Amino acid sequence: MSSFKWDGWPIPQKTCLGTLELKHVFVFVDIPLFFICRNENKRFIATCIEESKTWFEFLYVELYETKYNMLIAGQVDFHDSFIFTEAKTYIVRAKHINNYDIIEITNKEIREDWLPISGDYYAI
Repeated sequence: MSSFKWDGWPIPQKTCLGTLELKHVFVFVDIPLFFICRNENKRFIATCIEESKTWFEFLYVELYETKYNMLIAGQVDFHDSFIFTEAKTYIVRAKHINNYDIIEITNKEIREDWLPISGDYYAI
């Protein structure tokens, strides 16, 4: 894990994803690594897919209201929240506060090794 201090990043602010805020954090090790965030209109589920000493790379998938409600109700697992979607999908490389590279990808480009294992569900 890096030596970065948590100071609000790697959650993009004022980008094509809008101004995001954390809503649910599932894994936090120095920084949030697996979480749900939202902007004014949309929710995203995100997971760290790669890291170096100077950046973190995340997979962000837009969560439509129905899928979000199913996830929170335990009707769909984390793995399937990232796939089986027509929603927009992004790779976000967070280099530091206000320094992000954001690339839109198709859900066919999502690699299986980026995803949580099947069968893990949200539990209160």
